[in-house]
Amino acid sequence: MSHATIQNPVTTTIRVVDLVEYAGCPTDADAEKLFLAIQEQFHHGNNVILSFDGLDFILPTFLKFSICRLLLEYSEEEIRSRVQVTNMKESDRVELDYVLKRAVAYYENPEKFHEAFEKSLRVFKDF
Repeated sequence: MSHATIQNPVTTTIRVVDLVEYAGCPTDADAEKLFLAIQEQFHHGNNVILSFDGLDFILPTFLKFSICRLLLEYSEEEIRSRVQVTNMKESDRVELDYVLKRAVAYYENPEKFHEAFEKSLRVFKDF
């Protein structure tokens, strides 16, 4: 009788402040760096601890382009189970949860979002 060996994944800590140009407000380019760092760890089967210590301000777009973008390859459940966030302000945690939920909804039905966007553009043009 053979048994499959289940190995515990390695957990890597990524200090976000080490990847950004300016800790006062990370940019979309900084989000790309973080996304690639997380993606690399995931590809090696590792879990990730994201430390936001030292960041002054986090824009929702930074969270979308770095963390939510993982939804193109991984499920929400996998992201939530493999990424632990530390040293993040409560308001930023709420924002992360919100943008992740919105991204999940978008990827489940992108046509709905595109229709709503087109409709809002038509309304704006008529204004």
